[in-house]
Amino acid sequence: MIHTNDGQTLRSTAPDDIVAELNDSSFSPEPTPAKFMTASADRILQFSGAKIRTDSAANYVADLFSFGFLSTDEEPEKGRPRGHLRPRPKAQQ
Repeated sequence: MIHTNDGQTLRSTAPDDIVAELNDSSFSPEPTPAKFMTASADRILQFSGAKIRTDSAANYVADLFSFGFLSTDEEPEKGRPRGHLRPRPKAQQ
């Protein structure tokens, strides 16, 4: 399962479906997946400084994983308000 950094569990596994699921559950859904990726990437850049690619759903989702907004290997963080955009710290190796 895929978890967001605000505690949401996603059912989707394909990048296009993940983007659609994130858009559908957003506080401010956009009319198209492309517009959602652009709008959310702009918010993420503004609030956390992370630059998320929006040229494809695959790159968008890969960047969300890279910056800690999505994870599969640990429990989602509890207690964060929905929509919080700070990336999760990377686990130390």
